[in-house]
Amino acid sequence: MDLIVVENPSNWLDKVIDLGDSARDTVGFLPRQAFEEYALKGHIYAATNDDNLLGYIMFREQGSTLVIVHLCVAQNERGTGVAKYLVDELFERNKYYISGMKLSCRRDYRIDGFWRSVGFMPIGERPGRATTKKTTLTTWYRTNPFKPNIFSLSEQSTSTKVVVDTNIVIDLCDGGNVESDALFFPDVLGNVTYYIAPDTLAEINKKEDPALRTKHCNFAKNHFEIIDNYDKNTYYKVKGELLSYKTAGTDTNTGFDISHIAYSIACGAKVFVTNDGGWLNNSHSTYIFDKYGLRIESPGELIKSIDEICTPDAYEPQKLTGLELEYSEMQHAVFSEVVDAFYSQYRDKKKATFERALRGWMANAKNTKLLLVKSVDKMTALVVYCVCDNAYIVNNIFINKNTLKPSILKTFVKRLAVKLIENAKNEKLSKVFINKNGVDISFYGALESCFFEDNGTFLANHICRQIVAFSDLPMVHCAGTKSLVEVLKETYESPVQTTKDKQHILLQIEKALWPLKIVGENIPCYIVPIQPEYAKQLFDELLSYINPCLFSNEKTEPALSVENVYYKSERNRITKFPARILWYVSNGEMYGTKMIRACSCLDSVEVDTVSNLYKRYKRLGVLDWHDMLRIGDANQLIAAYKFSYTELLDKPVPLAEIRKILGCQETFQSGREISESQFVEIYKQGSVLNE
Repeated sequence: MDLIVVENPSNWLDKVIDLGDSARDTVGFLPRQAFEEYALKGHIYAATNDDNLLGYIMFREQGSTLVIVHLCVAQNERGTGVAKYLVDELFERNKYYISGMKLSCRRDYRIDGFWRSVGFMPIGERPGRATTKKTTLTTWYRTNPFKPNIFSLSEQSTSTKVVVDTNIVIDLCDGGNVESDALFFPDVLGNVTYYIAPDTLAEINKKEDPALRTKHCNFAKNHFEIIDNYDKNTYYKVKGELLSYKTAGTDTNTGFDISHIAYSIACGAKVFVTNDGGWLNNSHSTYIFDKYGLRIESPGELIKSIDEICTPDAYEPQKLTGLELEYSEMQHAVFSEVVDAFYSQYRDKKKATFERALRGWMANAKNTKLLLVKSVDKMTALVVYCVCDNAYIVNNIFINKNTLKPSILKTFVKRLAVKLIENAKNEKLSKVFINKNGVDISFYGALESCFFEDNGTFLANHICRQIVAFSDLPMVHCAGTKSLVEVLKETYESPVQTTKDKQHILLQIEKALWPLKIVGENIPCYIVPIQPEYAKQLFDELLSYINPCLFSNEKTEPALSVENVYYKSERNRITKFPARILWYVSNGEMYGTKMIRACSCLDSVEVDTVSNLYKRYKRLGVLDWHDMLRIGDANQLIAAYKFSYTELLDKPVPLAEIRKILGCQETFQSGREISESQFVEIYKQGSVLNE
């Protein structure tokens, strides 16, 4: 028996899809494109024997946890150890950089003994949604002793709120629609909780046939939660706005749809699922997504996008739009406002205690710094820190939850964490330590995704402004366990990794020690041209300033993001990734063009229609729908370059110098692959490195 990582395209992928389709009654339905996307990410392992597919395991990353989506064994191979082999191999190949593995399975499948035999334990259960009988869905979790998580197991069972349309309820009740039926399969149910709007029952009640009314009404009440906790003011406001946008009578189908959508927004749902083509992939769904952040999707689209919808701590800077965040040193003039905004988060939650502490911090200005973040003049966050032993020591992070909606908080924490790392890097410091007792525990996950590690008392991030060989990597140690850099290094050196896996691991190390660069390991490198207006939006908002110092104004929100996406023509796209990108800002009227100004990690290149890519990456908040249509019509294929951990160069490298290094008169009309030595020479010219 051999294990392969299934590629896209390949004959093995076709065999995997055929096997998955034959077992859809138990593993659940997935559209072909979903299989293709899992294969592109290297997230399908197949057990093979010569040309025979014995079984496969498909998984996704959810934070630091691997979620098993499908475990499927060919009918004539069941009971031969294939399933155990696949689960064990999944763990072995990922054990050094995951905190555990998770899955959801129906109890009536009666395979609890198998899950226990491969190291899983049940951590929770919830009602299943089988249409013919009541079922129970068990969540199973396997901890990783090589990298224990700093979070409790209870946090592994979070669920995303999804509202379903009346037509979906009827589809599921009557059966026969494969896509709708798949909403009730274990992997989907393990990640979402389905709700119906209160007036769904009223819409069902319109049916003339009393038997159908009773059947559909009872099904809706037995299989779905009815929304009862929602913001009434938001509901009426949104409903009024939607009725102005799309006129409809109260008891018409469109009128009910508008009401369902308003309830979805008012209760904080991420998705409204419908089979009504009048709301899918058109200007109406785009308008609602742009204005309210609610995705309107078909069942198949929901299943395909379950990764991005249900990933905890996802970075969604689009939600920060309009906050007008400002960063500055706290001044005594706002003392009272700061006390009122943050005292309830301090130790004993007493105003007088916090006032004394704040006065003490301000009096000790030589050793204590106070970073204040405001949103439209409202107090949003206060960071109390000092500089000691070549590090930022952050003792407290106070966040005003009255200013920020719950859905924004973790993205804001990520943005704040990156701000601290950026500032520490620019001050040529080597570490950022955040006191665990000084930050809300619910934000640990957001900080971990920015490569902060539990170091006992502190969550620690390490900064390394160096170019090093893999053998000379600086070692980072954690209290009581191996650091991420140590385990990634061990994983890289293990014999089971593919070339693509190894490149991914190297870039993970570079991110963990950002802005470190590793040489001698064949990481692909590219120069990619970008139009000045997009460079300004994506990572270089001070592009048009005459002063080339890119961090001169502390009162502006830096455009640099944890991750982002850039759209290019599908022709001549980059074919090797993960990789490094040097961004060449093409000719324009702004100061600073015709230069390489930044360096990023290229995480993936995806080809899809303008419409699909817009929906997938709108959360990153750079281009609106009209911007996207300037790239191509809704169904045109384009390439999305997903990149992250962008470093603005200290000294942008002009075109004449780039040509000298490359030994040619390149004009950079499209992406160009360069050698590692050329990358290093350009990067060294643009960056001030530590000795």
